[in-house]
Amino acid sequence: MIQNKSDYKRYIKIEKDFYFDSYPIFTKELKTILKFIKLYRKVEYYHNCRKDPLGKIYFFILNHHFEKKSIQYSIFLPLNTIEEGLCIIHLGPIYINQNTKIGKYLKIHPMTTISKNIGTTPTSPKIGNHVWIGPGSRIIGNVTIGDNTVIGANSTVTKSFSNNLTIAGSPAKIIKQKGYSDYFKKNE
Repeated sequence: MIQNKSDYKRYIKIEKDFYFDSYPIFTKELKTILKFIKLYRKVEYYHNCRKDPLGKIYFFILNHHFEKKSIQYSIFLPLNTIEEGLCIIHLGPIYINQNTKIGKYLKIHPMTTISKNIGTTPTSPKIGNHVWIGPGSRIIGNVTIGDNTVIGANSTVTKSFSNNLTIAGSPAKIIKQKGYSDYFKKNE
């Protein structure tokens, strides 16, 4: 969570570097996504750190702009839910519940829903560091996804999983004892 201006600058630098390291060709879509993420982080900064009258006014203006862009892109990211290193792969519908907690270096595809379970236990998911979420995935309820996990396309996750796994299916199950870092290693 962004606590001060240096955190804000660090988040922006990490996310920019993450995109430039991940994609050899930087398309117009990627520039749009990176601009949207920067706006998201700026709104977080003003929400968390600027309590002075001018900061509150600027937050109101920025937040209004962010909400318009969220609707335009169908990407709903609540403030203070995702740590540094956010990477949205493509523009498209993404919904994340406001009580979800997500660690560092999340790669997420469109058509993804991360939500609380409706009913008796309305608690939201907790997702670890270095997690890759494939397109069309749904993560629902009081579940914990461990660090270094890959969630396959169109998976439905309704139970917790530990670290260093590839999970897929509906309902999701372990398909490989291979984690995020195993897929995204740089060739040496």
